[in-house]
Amino acid sequence: MSQVARVLDVDADGLTSMADLETVLADPERIAQVQQAIDQQAEHFNMTGLDLGFCYESPAILSDGLPPVSPDPVSVYVPSTTPGCRLPHAWLDRQGQKISTLDLLHHDRFLVLTFTAEGEELFLQPLHHRPDSCG
Repeated sequence: MSQVARVLDVDADGLTSMADLETVLADPERIAQVQQAIDQQAEHFNMTGLDLGFCYESPAILSDGLPPVSPDPVSVYVPSTTPGCRLPHAWLDRQGQKISTLDLLHHDRFLVLTFTAEGEELFLQPLHHRPDSCG
């Protein structure tokens, strides 16, 4: 991040003031330098794949054998329904009301999503009973 701070600190006093920012915004070349410094730092902050695409493995999770595939698993999130992965967002119709798949999840129970062969109807069945052992 120091690259960005250095480019913004026009008067080199170690601080970025409003006067520094006004000078930068008035000069297209300085704006380009700021953008270049930001672009060079992007890999340190763009971790969507890591944040949203992480998949858990455990004896309690029955794998379907289809791990999610991402061209860059750190920065590119590819939604997946692979067991153990974050459930992707999708809008569903539940008894005439629009609901997000993410709103169906609860920390204290499992959720099974099943579709008809035609994909027309969605049956949602929360599992209230947990087995003592998931192994």
